[in-house]
Amino acid sequence: MWRAGERIVVETALPDGEDAQGFGIHPALLDCVLHGVAVAGMFGADRQARLPFSWSGVRLHATGSAVLRAQISRAGEDCIAVHVADGTGQPVATIERLVLRKISPEQIASTDAELLRSLFELAWLPREIPPGAGEIAVAGDDLPAALANRTGGSDPGTHLLFRPKNVQSRDPEVALAAATEVLEQLQNWTDDRTLVIVTQGAVACGGTVPDPAGAAVWGLVRSAQSEMP
Repeated sequence: MWRAGERIVVETALPDGEDAQGFGIHPALLDCVLHGVAVAGMFGADRQARLPFSWSGVRLHATGSAVLRAQISRAGEDCIAVHVADGTGQPVATIERLVLRKISPEQIASTDAELLRSLFELAWLPREIPPGAGEIAVAGDDLPAALANRTGGSDPGTHLLFRPKNVQSRDPEVALAAATEVLEQLQNWTDDRTLVIVTQGAVACGGTVPDPAGAAVWGLVRSAQSEMP
């Protein structure tokens, strides 16, 4: 990093053996460029960090550069302009205006870490079973037979519980087989009852370590449910 009058000049590159293909601008390189604002003390010694907040006038001229050379200049109060080129000087990106927001050490220190972690945790909420819901527990290959029994004299209920086989396993091949079995059942499901996939030991709960096979099935069903509630 260098100073050129009131501007800051930053050069950054990816480690040897890594490339930026697939990125407009590699995020690690862009992050390094913006660090130049803080390291150079561009906004004075008020001891307040500034975080990127609002971008405008952003144009991408080239992609996939593993070396960036950037010029950073002030564009107003708590605002910067950034011109980015590659290692040969060819334009890569132009940011006409990036607004930075101040954040003080006190704000960081007062953050409730437990609250932040809770934003990324799943909450277990009780759900009442609808009136008339049937509980037909089947295992693996017995699912077609359970569907056939629906034409029998007993009330088939509104829900069908399906217990996949071998979900309590740490073998990756078993996990693949269990997830494949459940995926086939989901793709071929045409019954008008609600299909409930029953797992055990599929998620970390009470300090337990989940079984990979059950976890694979559980994650698959959550994804399928989000696509077709």
